[in-house]
Amino acid sequence: MGLPVKTLFMNAVEVDLNSITQVAQVKRGQMVPTDKEVATYPFACFFEGDVRKTPHNRDQLDKFELTFWVYVKESETQTVDEQGDILDALIETLMLKTGTVLTNSHKILPVSSNIYYVDDQHNGLLQAVYEIELAHQYGDATTK
Repeated sequence: MGLPVKTLFMNAVEVDLNSITQVAQVKRGQMVPTDKEVATYPFACFFEGDVRKTPHNRDQLDKFELTFWVYVKESETQTVDEQGDILDALIETLMLKTGTVLTNSHKILPVSSNIYYVDDQHNGLLQAVYEIELAHQYGDATTK
């Protein structure tokens, strides 16, 4: 028995994020750096929301929101907003045009993107949300 389609998709997300040279560290599910003082920035994490399952002919469609959080530190050459904009564009390109996630998904739609300042040390957070739709055979989550 192979891996579930969702696992293949999430593994592809991690591989794609690791391919962004501007991102120093990637974690699935870990929503904050273990120790913000010694963490390597930008620190990216991603996690999925509740999965909504819908039968569709002989397939089943699984829909969920995929959220990216990328922590950035202001530098002498780039503000938090500039870093956030650049990383947002790179993630969007991977999710919609060039990433390996495209081979494991049925549909990907961008939902929202925001950049926040999270403290008085000029640290920021990019939050990007995508609606994901995966398709697999009804009753067998491992078969596309």
